[in-house]
Amino acid sequence: MNFLLEIGCEELPSSFIKKSLVSLKSSLDTLLNKYSLDYQALDCWGTPRRLSVYIQNISSCSPIQLTELKGPPKKVAFDNQGNPTSALLGFIKTNKASMENINIKNISGREYIFLTLQTDSQNSLDILKEHLPDIILSLKTTKAMRWDCPNIFFSRPIRWIVALLDDKVIPFEIGNITSEKISYGHRFFGKAITINNSINYQHLLREGFVIVDRDERKQLIESGLNSVSQKFSAHWQKDEELLDEVTNLVEYPKTLIGRIPEEFLTLPQPLIIATIKHHLRAFPFYDQKDCILPFFVVISNNPSPEASKEIISGYEHVAIARLRDAYFFFHEDIKVPLDTWKNNLRNIAFFQGLGSLGDKNNRLVSTAITCSHLIKEVDPIIFKKTLSLLKFEQSSEVVKEFPELEGIMSKVYALEQRESNQVAQALFEHYLPKSGFDNLPETAMGKWCSILDRIDSLTGIFCTGYKPSGSEDPFSLRRIAIGLIRILINIDQQIDVVPFINSFIEKYRAQGVDVQSSIVSEILTFLQQRLEALWLEEGYRYDVVQAVLGNYFPVNLKLSLKKLIFLENVYEKDSFIDLVLVYKRIQNILKNQNLNLTTPISKNILIEEEEFSLYEAIQLIGNKLPLTPLEEWLDLFSLLGNKVNQFFDKVLVITEDEKIKTNRLLLLSKASEAINNLGDLSFITIRR
Repeated sequence: MNFLLEIGCEELPSSFIKKSLVSLKSSLDTLLNKYSLDYQALDCWGTPRRLSVYIQNISSCSPIQLTELKGPPKKVAFDNQGNPTSALLGFIKTNKASMENINIKNISGREYIFLTLQTDSQNSLDILKEHLPDIILSLKTTKAMRWDCPNIFFSRPIRWIVALLDDKVIPFEIGNITSEKISYGHRFFGKAITINNSINYQHLLREGFVIVDRDERKQLIESGLNSVSQKFSAHWQKDEELLDEVTNLVEYPKTLIGRIPEEFLTLPQPLIIATIKHHLRAFPFYDQKDCILPFFVVISNNPSPEASKEIISGYEHVAIARLRDAYFFFHEDIKVPLDTWKNNLRNIAFFQGLGSLGDKNNRLVSTAITCSHLIKEVDPIIFKKTLSLLKFEQSSEVVKEFPELEGIMSKVYALEQRESNQVAQALFEHYLPKSGFDNLPETAMGKWCSILDRIDSLTGIFCTGYKPSGSEDPFSLRRIAIGLIRILINIDQQIDVVPFINSFIEKYRAQGVDVQSSIVSEILTFLQQRLEALWLEEGYRYDVVQAVLGNYFPVNLKLSLKKLIFLENVYEKDSFIDLVLVYKRIQNILKNQNLNLTTPISKNILIEEEEFSLYEAIQLIGNKLPLTPLEEWLDLFSLLGNKVNQFFDKVLVITEDEKIKTNRLLLLSKASEAINNLGDLSFITIRR
């Protein structure tokens, strides 16, 4: 048997389609598993006017199932006379059972009541009939509509529902809409279509100028764009977000070409591209040098050849109007001196209670001065000037119209005002990365601008109490932190973020912000959690990540990443496992000892040969480790591990002589301290 569900609607938002298809698939898969209904494949399709589900070879009925439910302990279920208590009777009543259904089982020495319930076989049609209305109405959106169906909310008004099991209608109602066999084709060319059998669905819709499979439409659009590329010896740059949106805007895609007047090609290329993508949802094309060409491609939802000319004319009319606006905005913006832009930042709020963007830049400049000894590879004078200009383009007309051009237009405007390439590039790069795995800044100036900007934002917003909790992160602090971490890993310098956090705290206090004493530790914990999540997402083992991080945010992130990769590579090696066992044995001995770790080892009271050997091995590692490549560290530590094992075999650590005992414990402590250069190996799980 094959199942078909089609929810016919007014034109749905593109963003809703993708989310709804995922939700539909998940809900139906959960339902089928709940009733143990087997099926061969479950496909979800979406167009602007419909959401569809097709399930191949679904079972005709659910199997008979026996379910065992655990109840209260026997001594709670029966009183001293053996009569059932209210606890047992309530358990039976809740599960609609009887005393005949109960049995007693022994679990870990305690007797418990169990209910054995039989679930009768149910017809698939009846199961779907009961649950489909709730599944459909569970498709939530932030902006639901209400129409002539009282108390029914959906993204857009539902106009028809098709629900079939082979050729049988699955009868149910949502509001005043009753499920049936009637679907509808393309809004302009399709007619009412009778779906006599679910297996014919895609074929019949195609005849009605509807390609229901979203992936197929996407492939057709890409194929059309590639054909234009071949025709004009040009290329288009794949924009997945735009491609997905356009795919969800059409039911029967057709490629059309519109022209851009040459006069507008003098505008900055990013501005032309943003205008074409943002206002037209169209695709710009480029020559071999990546310069934009005077045409664009739109994906029409009208397959009629007669309408193509009028459609192209409409798009070109909109393109010209929007490019004229962009031309005007740009030429008005470049008349404004940089000093005026900088002064305008005082009128743009950064965050409630934290002042303006002008205040933010003042904090950045002040911290750059305070922590100048920590900032390498940048000219301090140029760096301070650049920091004072960050985000100046936020008050420009172009960025107000196209917020996605922030950073890009700051570079354009800076160069127009004859600023150096170094400053202009840093103004652009300080926004990077814009997302978790976006490109990183490439210049030292850009990296440092981004680092200070992100630390200031994290510090300030934490001071106001708006910290991420659970899935809530309204101010994108996790994204800011991930970007900061990726830059710190990438930069050729060891950077401790604490002095910068403290400097920004001083500046916020000077502005009158109430700063709690725990803010520094809270920020470091947050960064450590983000780093841990990042490395786990990249596929590193949990125990290895814990060993490298411990419970703190590392100062040298680049070295920490190298250690992480190294431990991953040696994880399965016997010599590493032996080292972990040695380390854990040392920790077990040391954990209950009160040692003054500043006390030096007394070489003159070393007695046994194994003590001398261990002492020499520790000295050897201390001398060789800084000069040895990380890849060869395991050999050094394996030598140390062998010496520790020999020490344990021949030497009694806990002796009656306190001085000798303390000296031997200090020896083990120094061995542990040496191994800690790799990480805290107590976190490593041994799987022998």
